[in-house]
Amino acid sequence: MTAYRRGVRAEKFVVERLSDDGYVCIESRGSHGPADVWAAKVGELLFIQVKLASGSDWPLSHGAWNALREAARLAGAIPVVAIVTPGRPHHPPAIACRKITGRHAERSQLWPSEPFVIDVAGAAAE
Repeated sequence: MTAYRRGVRAEKFVVERLSDDGYVCIESRGSHGPADVWAAKVGELLFIQVKLASGSDWPLSHGAWNALREAARLAGAIPVVAIVTPGRPHHPPAIACRKITGRHAERSQLWPSEPFVIDVAGAAAE
C-alpha cells in the first residue's frame, strides 16, 4: 500500500471518529492546504492535520504547524494535529490528538500543544 493510500485511510478513520461524535466533516485531501479535515458541530470548528505515527519526534514540520495555527486563528477554529497509529490484527487504529496552543519556533524542541480528546462516548449520551 502506498503512503498516499495509508494517509487516506488515516484521514477516513479520523473523519469516522469525529462523525461518531456529532461533527460534520469536510475532507480536503490533495489540496495541500493547512488542514486535511474541517470538522464542525454547534459552537466548535476544528481544523485538523492528520498524520501517521512514525519514529520521528514530531510528524508535522515547523512551517505546517504554524500554517495550521494561523489558518485556524483567522477562521476562529481550533487547530488540531491527529496522529493515527495504524491498527494490527485484532487491534483497531488509535488516534492521539493535540491542540496547538502556540507558534513553533524554528529548530525548537518545544511544540506548544495540549491533549485534545474526541469524546465519542459523550456523543452517544446526547
